[in-house]
Amino acid sequence: FPEPVWIVPDLIPAGLALLAGRPKQGKSFMALQLSMALASGGRFLGRTVPQGRALYIALEDSDRRMQQRRRAMGGPEIGGLSEAFLWPAINEPDGLDLLRATIRKDRLQLVVIDTLARAIRGRFDWNDVGQVTPMMAELQAIAGDLNMCLLLIDHHRKNTGLDSDVVADVMGSTGKAAVADTIMGLYRR
Repeated sequence: FPEPVWIVPDLIPAGLALLAGRPKQGKSFMALQLSMALASGGRFLGRTVPQGRALYIALEDSDRRMQQRRRAMGGPEIGGLSEAFLWPAINEPDGLDLLRATIRKDRLQLVVIDTLARAIRGRFDWNDVGQVTPMMAELQAIAGDLNMCLLLIDHHRKNTGLDSDVVADVMGSTGKAAVADTIMGLYRR
C-alpha cells in the first residue's frame, strides 16, 4: 500500500477527521490555526506542515469575526486559505456536489466544516446510527477519493463524570466515530 498523505506529518492524515470538544473549548481556533499553517507552510502543534490549499467553511461565524481571529493569532491574509460563510446542506446532493467540485477545482488538501451540526438541514436524528452512518460515509468517500482531509468540527456529549474517551465522548450516534478515519478531542484541564 502507498504511504498515507499527511496533512500534518504523523498526526493528521488525509481522510475524514473529527475534532470534537465541549462548547467554547477552542475547536474553531485550533481548526483555523491548522488551516493557516497548511496554507502558509507553517507549523501546527510543533510540526512543520507542507504548504497546501485549505477551505474553512465557517457556518457559525462572520467574515469580520474570522478576520479578528486570524489577526489575534498573528496571521495575515494567506493566499492558500479560502473561507466560506454559507454552504448548501452537506446531507443533500447540492451541498455534496459543490463540496466535491470545489475540492477538485481548487486542489484543496484540507476542508474544515465548522460545525457539522450547522452543515445539516432538515430533520436529522444524530442518535440514529442508520441515519448518521450513510451521511458520514458519503463524506468519508469524498475525502478518500480526493486524497485530502475533510475536518468536521463537532461537539462532545455531556460529561458523565467518567474518564474522558476521545471516541465515546463524540456526541450522538456511534456512527460518527465509527466512520471517521481520525478522531481528535479537545479537553480543558
